[in-house]
Amino acid sequence: MISAQRGWDVSDGATASGLIKTILDKGLLPKYLESSVTALPALLTGLATIRNKAAGHGTGTQVRDVPEYLASYALHLAATNIVFVVSAHVPS
Repeated sequence: MISAQRGWDVSDGATASGLIKTILDKGLLPKYLESSVTALPALLTGLATIRNKAAGHGTGTQVRDVPEYLASYALHLAATNIVFVVSAHVPS
C-alpha cells in the first residue's frame, strides 16, 4: 500500500475518500487536480454497480453475458485510475 511505503498514518478502515484526501494533503497528486480526484469515489462506484448488476449479485440463477463495451469500460476505468496513482507514487 502506498501509504505504508511512504510512512503515512492511515487507519485500517480508511475509505476511498479518506485515502484520496491523504494523497492530496501529502502532495502525491497536485492540488490543482483536487476537484477531479475527489470525484473518483463517486466515479468508481460505477465499477461496483456494473459488477453487482451485470455480473455478480444481480444475475440471479442465470449466467448473463456482459456486453464487451461494458466490461471494457469497467476495466479501463479501474486501470486508468490505478496507473495514475501508482505512476505518481513511483515515477518512471
